[in-house]
Amino acid sequence: EKSRKVSIAELAQVLSHERWLRSAGRVAAAVGGLDGVWDLTYSSGIRAIYHISTTGAVRAEGKLDGVGLGQLYRNRSSGFEFVLYGVHSSGKFELARLSLDGRLELEHWVG
Repeated sequence: EKSRKVSIAELAQVLSHERWLRSAGRVAAAVGGLDGVWDLTYSSGIRAIYHISTTGAVRAEGKLDGVGLGQLYRNRSSGFEFVLYGVHSSGKFELARLSLDGRLELEHWVG
Protein backbone atom coordinates (compact mmCIF):
# COMPACT_ATOMS: atom_id res chain seq x y z
CA GLU A 1 0.00 0.00 0.00
CA LYS A 2 1.29 3.45 -0.87
CA SER A 3 1.24 6.39 1.54
CA ARG A 4 -0.47 9.55 0.46
CA LYS A 5 1.55 12.74 -0.05
CA VAL A 6 2.02 14.94 3.00
CA SER A 7 0.92 18.55 2.56
CA ILE A 8 3.12 21.44 3.67
CA ALA A 9 0.58 22.31 6.38
CA GLU A 10 0.61 18.72 7.71
CA LEU A 11 4.40 18.63 7.68
CA ALA A 12 4.56 21.95 9.55
CA GLN A 13 2.14 20.62 12.18
CA VAL A 14 4.17 17.43 12.74
CA LEU A 15 7.47 19.33 12.93
CA SER A 16 5.97 21.88 15.31
CA HIS A 17 4.75 19.11 17.63
CA GLU A 18 8.18 17.42 17.58
CA ARG A 19 9.89 20.75 18.42
CA TRP A 20 7.45 21.25 21.30
CA LEU A 21 8.19 17.77 22.67
CA ARG A 22 11.94 18.46 22.50
CA SER A 23 11.62 21.84 24.22
CA ALA A 24 9.31 20.44 26.90
CA GLY A 25 11.91 17.83 27.82
CA ARG A 26 9.65 14.93 26.92
CA VAL A 27 12.42 12.81 25.41
CA ALA A 28 11.75 9.31 26.65
CA ALA A 29 14.36 8.92 29.40
CA ALA A 30 12.83 5.57 30.30
CA VAL A 31 11.19 3.67 27.49
CA GLY A 32 9.00 1.41 29.58
CA GLY A 33 10.29 -1.93 28.33
CA LEU A 34 10.48 -0.93 24.67
CA ASP A 35 14.28 -1.04 24.63
CA GLY A 36 15.75 -3.91 22.67
CA VAL A 37 15.52 -5.26 19.13
CA TRP A 38 12.11 -5.62 17.50
CA ASP A 39 11.41 -7.52 14.26
CA LEU A 40 8.36 -5.82 12.70
CA THR A 41 6.04 -6.64 9.82
CA TYR A 42 3.69 -3.85 8.71
CA SER A 43 0.22 -4.57 7.34
CA SER A 44 1.62 -3.69 3.88
CA GLY A 45 4.07 -6.60 4.23
CA ILE A 46 7.14 -4.38 4.68
CA ARG A 47 9.56 -5.73 7.29
CA ALA A 48 11.77 -3.63 9.52
CA ILE A 49 13.98 -4.15 12.52
CA TYR A 50 13.93 -1.46 15.22
CA HIS A 51 16.83 -1.14 17.64
CA ILE A 52 15.57 0.91 20.61
CA SER A 53 18.02 2.14 23.24
CA THR A 54 17.22 2.75 26.90
CA THR A 55 17.22 6.50 26.13
CA GLY A 56 14.61 6.12 23.38
CA ALA A 57 16.95 6.51 20.40
CA VAL A 58 15.74 4.33 17.51
CA ARG A 59 17.73 2.90 14.60
CA ALA A 60 15.66 1.12 11.98
CA GLU A 61 16.75 -1.34 9.30
CA GLY A 62 14.69 -2.36 6.32
CA LYS A 63 12.93 -0.86 3.33
CA LEU A 64 11.76 2.38 4.95
CA ASP A 65 11.08 5.73 3.31
CA GLY A 66 13.14 7.81 5.74
CA VAL A 67 16.60 8.02 7.26
CA GLY A 68 15.95 5.20 9.72
CA LEU A 69 17.09 7.16 12.78
CA GLY A 70 14.54 8.47 15.25
CA GLN A 71 13.64 9.31 18.81
CA LEU A 72 10.83 8.17 21.09
CA TYR A 73 9.04 10.87 23.10
CA ARG A 74 6.51 10.51 25.91
CA ASN A 75 3.10 11.18 24.42
CA ARG A 76 0.02 9.50 25.99
CA SER A 77 -2.19 10.02 22.94
CA SER A 78 -4.97 7.64 21.95
CA GLY A 79 -3.83 5.10 24.54
CA PHE A 80 -0.23 5.09 23.29
CA GLU A 81 2.54 6.06 25.71
CA PHE A 82 5.12 7.15 23.12
CA VAL A 83 5.43 8.85 19.76
CA LEU A 84 8.31 8.07 17.37
CA TYR A 85 9.65 10.74 15.02
CA GLY A 86 12.46 10.55 12.47
CA VAL A 87 12.48 6.95 11.28
CA HIS A 88 10.15 7.58 8.33
CA SER A 89 10.06 10.48 5.88
CA SER A 90 9.10 13.96 7.06
CA GLY A 91 5.50 14.31 8.15
CA LYS A 92 5.18 10.67 9.20
CA PHE A 93 5.31 9.36 12.75
CA GLU A 94 4.28 6.36 14.80
CA LEU A 95 2.46 6.01 18.09
CA ALA A 96 4.01 3.22 20.16
CA ARG A 97 3.21 1.14 23.24
CA LEU A 98 3.97 -2.19 24.81
CA SER A 99 0.99 -4.55 24.79
CA LEU A 100 -0.02 -6.59 27.83
CA ASP A 101 1.47 -9.70 26.20
CA GLY A 102 4.83 -7.95 25.60
CA ARG A 103 4.49 -7.04 21.92
CA LEU A 104 5.45 -3.68 20.42
CA GLU A 105 2.31 -2.06 19.00
CA LEU A 106 2.64 0.76 16.47
CA GLU A 107 0.16 3.01 14.70
CA HIS A 108 1.64 4.66 11.61
CA TRP A 109 0.46 8.22 10.91
CA VAL A 110 0.88 10.63 8.00
CA GLY A 111 0.49 14.33 8.77
